[in-house]
Formats: sequence, structure tokens, C-alpha cells
Amino acid sequence: MKKILIVDDNPDIVELMQIKVKSVLKDFDIIIDTAVNGMSARSKIQRTAYYDLILMDMKMPIMTGPEILLSCYNQYPYVKRVSIIVTGYDKQYVENNKFLNIIDMYNFEEKIPVFHKQEIFNSGYKKERNDFNEEIKKRVMSKVLVA
Repeated sequence: MKKILIVDDNPDIVELMQIKVKSVLKDFDIIIDTAVNGMSARSKIQRTAYYDLILMDMKMPIMTGPEILLSCYNQYPYVKRVSIIVTGYDKQYVENNKFLNIIDMYNFEEKIPVFHKQEIFNSGYKKERNDFNEEIKKRVMSKVLVA
């Protein structure tokens, strides 16, 4: 059973992400948990102790996606390996985001992937959608590969 956490303050995006994840991981038995902000997500991570995949919005009330990563890093280091940040902001905002720069300072062995919501859900972005789908599969399988 694969456990997925979807974190976004927009309920429509949460619903779209659930549909997307179920489609991409149709060969897996999955349980999807959701959170409407970073603080709620951090609490769920602390209670659950392991998710196979965490999809989180970059900017939310109370705590951002990158802040979730930073706040969980020491106690739950696996979070960096299973997380994907999804944003509605343009690439310039993403590149200039101070939290992503802080995350880079932790020297994660692998960069946390960031995908744009429009590219995930718009049929005009086939390559980006395929990249996102492959990243989901890779992150879900990372526990098996590391164990």
C-alpha cells in the first residue's frame, strides 16, 4: 500500500491532483491523504511517520511547501526523497524563491523537483506532463530502491 499526501490550499487543485495521482499510479494500491496548508501537512507527516509521495504547493497560508521540507528535514529526512513541489507561479518566481535557495543549502543529494500546475494539467504540455508522471513513479518507488 502506497501512502500519498497532497498539500494545497485550493480544493480544486487537490481534487485534480487526486485524479492525476490515481491515474499515474493505477497499478498500485494507494491511500491519498490531503492537507489544506503546511501546518496541517507537517502534523500529518509527524503522525503518519512515512509517506511514499508528497505533492505540495509552493505557496500556502501558514506554511509554504519549502517550509514544510525545512521543518521536517531533521526528524523525517525521507521527506526530501519523496517530495515534489507544484506551483502556479511562473518560472521566474520559482527561481527567485528564497525558500528553495535555503533548501539548496542543505545539500540534498537530489534537487527537489518543481512543476508548474499549468504544465501538469494542460494538454499542450505533453513533455512536462510526462516528466511529472515519471517523477511521481520515481518518488513512489524510491523507498523500494533505498531499502
